[in-house]
Amino acid sequence: MHIDQVPAKVESSFNVLEIRTMNKLTPSQILFDTEKSTYNLTFPSLDSADHVTRHVNSALAKIFPSSASGCLRTPDTPRDTSPNSESSTSTSHSVCGGFSETYAALCDYNGLCCREEVQWDVDTIYHAEDTREFNLLDFSHLENRDLALIVAALAYNQWFTRLSCRDLRLGSEVAEQVLHTVSKSQHLEELALDNAGLKTDFALKLAAALGDNPGSALRGLDLSRNPVDDKGGSPAFPEMPKIPENLPSPYTPPNPQSTLST
Repeated sequence: MHIDQVPAKVESSFNVLEIRTMNKLTPSQILFDTEKSTYNLTFPSLDSADHVTRHVNSALAKIFPSSASGCLRTPDTPRDTSPNSESSTSTSHSVCGGFSETYAALCDYNGLCCREEVQWDVDTIYHAEDTREFNLLDFSHLENRDLALIVAALAYNQWFTRLSCRDLRLGSEVAEQVLHTVSKSQHLEELALDNAGLKTDFALKLAAALGDNPGSALRGLDLSRNPVDDKGGSPAFPEMPKIPENLPSPYTPPNPQSTLST
C-alpha cells in the first residue's frame, strides 16, 4: 500500500501485538509480518517511515518492558526479532513495572473488557504498599478468563516477583497462563498456589516450562494441597526452598467502579 498526500480509505488494520517482524526493505519501504497476513507499506519519505517504526517499537517497549523494545529488521540486521525477543532492551516504565499498560494491551488484543478495578488496585493499593507480591485472591470475584489475562501480563513484568493464591480454584485457562509466565519471566522468584485445584499433570508441565526458561529466577515453590503433591510422576524441578504456608491474607480494597460486563 502506497501512502499518498491525499487522504486514503483504510482498507485493513491490525493490532500492534500481531506484528511478528518489521523488515525494512528500503529506507521508505517496510514489510510488516503479522499473525494473519503480510503488509508491504511504502511511505512518502524516510522520516515518515522512521516515525512509524519508532512508534511501533515504543508501543511494544511500553507493553513489554522486560523484553520487547524492537521488532525491526533491516538488511544490516538480519537477526530475527519479535515482540517476545530477548535481544531488545528494556525502557523506563510506569507504576508497578507498567502492569496496567501490559494488561490493557492484552485485553484489547484478546477482545476482552479491561477491568478498570484491576488497574486501580494495582496502580493505587499495590503501589502504595510497595508490594512485590501479586495475590490472585484480591481478584477472586473475577471470571477465569479475566484472571488468565492478569497472569499473562505478569510474564512481561519486572516489578512483581511473587505470584500467589490460596483456596482459590484456578481454571485451565489460568493454569495455562501460569505455565506461560513461568516459561517466559526472568523476574518471578516465588510461586505459591496452595489448594488451587491444579490438575495432576501440572507439576510435569511446570517442570517443562522451567526447562524452557534458562533465565528463570524462580527459587520458591509451593503447590500444597493440590493433586500434584502425590501424583503426576516425579518432575525434575531444580532445587528450591518451599515457601512458608503462612501467606498473607488478601487486602480488602475500596469499592472502585467495576467494569464487569453482564
